[in-house]
Amino acid sequence: MFAQESWDLSDLAPEKSRKWGESQIVHSKEQAKKLASWRSRFVHTISNSDFLSLLKELETFSLTEATLECFAQLWFSENTKDPDATAFESALNRAKAEIANELLFFELEFVRFPQRDIERLIAAAPQCNYMLKQIAKRKEHVLPEDHEKLINLKDTSGIDKIHTLYELITTGFVYRFGGKKMTQSELVQNVHSPDAKVRKAAYKTLLKSFRENESTLGEIYQSIVHDWHTENVQLRKYKSAISVRNSVNDIDDAVVETLMRVAEKNQGVFWRYFALKAKLLGSKKLSRFDLYAPIKKPEHKIPYADGVKTVLETFAEFSPRFHELAKRLLEKKHVHSLLSPGKYQGAYCYGPSPKVDPYVLLNYTDDANSVSTLAHELGHAIHYQLASEKHSIFHVHSALPVAETASIFCETVLIEKLKKKYPQLAFSLTFEQLDHLYASIGRQLEFVRFEEAAHTLIAKGASTPEIKELYLGRLKKHFGPHVAVPNDFANEWNYIPHMHNTPFYCYAYGFGNLLSLAVYAAYKKQGAPYLAKIISALAAGGSMPPTDIVKILGFDIADEKFWQAGFGQISTLLDDIETKL
Repeated sequence: MFAQESWDLSDLAPEKSRKWGESQIVHSKEQAKKLASWRSRFVHTISNSDFLSLLKELETFSLTEATLECFAQLWFSENTKDPDATAFESALNRAKAEIANELLFFELEFVRFPQRDIERLIAAAPQCNYMLKQIAKRKEHVLPEDHEKLINLKDTSGIDKIHTLYELITTGFVYRFGGKKMTQSELVQNVHSPDAKVRKAAYKTLLKSFRENESTLGEIYQSIVHDWHTENVQLRKYKSAISVRNSVNDIDDAVVETLMRVAEKNQGVFWRYFALKAKLLGSKKLSRFDLYAPIKKPEHKIPYADGVKTVLETFAEFSPRFHELAKRLLEKKHVHSLLSPGKYQGAYCYGPSPKVDPYVLLNYTDDANSVSTLAHELGHAIHYQLASEKHSIFHVHSALPVAETASIFCETVLIEKLKKKYPQLAFSLTFEQLDHLYASIGRQLEFVRFEEAAHTLIAKGASTPEIKELYLGRLKKHFGPHVAVPNDFANEWNYIPHMHNTPFYCYAYGFGNLLSLAVYAAYKKQGAPYLAKIISALAAGGSMPPTDIVKILGFDIADEKFWQAGFGQISTLLDDIETKL
């Protein structure tokens, strides 16, 4: 039996010590200078064997550096108010800029080599083939070396500090609800309450902090957008603000636009869901406060040990390999599930390197949603573990859109398991699936459309009140005639960390969920033979473009029909609900 507990970071560091961490920073700087000595020899005539030796040294350095960065983030996430953890993360971020400047020569020189030598060196290093091709593709966006160095140095005291400031402010909010002091995760649990008054009060309490700090958070967001636009659109000459993210994800702008367009065409599917939910709640029109209201049954408490057991049983039933990898992570105490003041709110999986098993952070609150989150994050971990078995650190990380495949697939399989294990919750769990599908497809893709509009508006000098007006107006249009949107939600955009920390990240959720719907449908139809394809696609990690990984699964992401089929499955789920009323 697994108890709810903190994680063990000893696989990353011998102790949680600022002194130890800073000694490692000194060592990293020394190693970076040693690597930089290659610069004089890194010319287009470099031999294949010397090039491979350089790549090997870069790999060894990257493994050490990635482990140190993981330790810093995990230590900080435990308690964002810990002064030692904060100081160490800041010191590491400053050092990363110096280190990046030492190693800039590799990418800057490589893209300037004659094409024939670029092709020769790529052919000589099949284990780094895709990474090198990606570097070569960024040639037109690479700036002169002095510009690149200046950006790295500027970021440590600029945009990196702004991101940290956003986290410090938002994780520092104190929520008092029902006579108790709560973390954000505990408070948000109440938006799923069966009591409408509790749901409304929870949202008002949550959004009150963001409203009271709207000027500060609005200025932070505008600074983030200006930095993104100045560096990437003005200097690096990307076609648009979102093109930057698409390039990182190695997905054509046209494919992302197809996804967004199909989603907009199918907004009626979610409107149908909103209308059905309003009817079941006995209302003519759904309030945004009631969007995640449970149907029929109140939330069933599922203690952590039971949740872990259910997830492991689920994995064992469809894949012994998934079960083995998830259990290994839990046994090594690589999961932090406890609720505690100052802890990073939300959940994530962090894979440091192929040499160290990933870590999972979640805030477990004894409900079905927490169990689903556990399955989701363990899915990410399994994805990383499978890729680690075959690839170096250069190819282990998959692009964001396909990075959601394993996590959402695991979550979907778990929901079916929960319906069988807790039949009294089956109907409400189906509605929770619809809640989730809306939240991860309709909601996330609307965030991206808002970001596109907000980036354009801010580049023209928009104020925080204008951004609020933009967000609320879009939100009302997005929900259509079936959901009333109170003005409380005008500041909701400042509650979404991805918009601040990773612009345009959110379409990966829509992409991943629609892809996972297709993967799950194929798995249900084909069984074990298709599971082999799933494992093969996950094991590819980041060694090929997302388009090619999805082809392993039997789909074409450039085809509008593929995305439309996902919405067809959501419509079928609604049909099934209606037959049971």
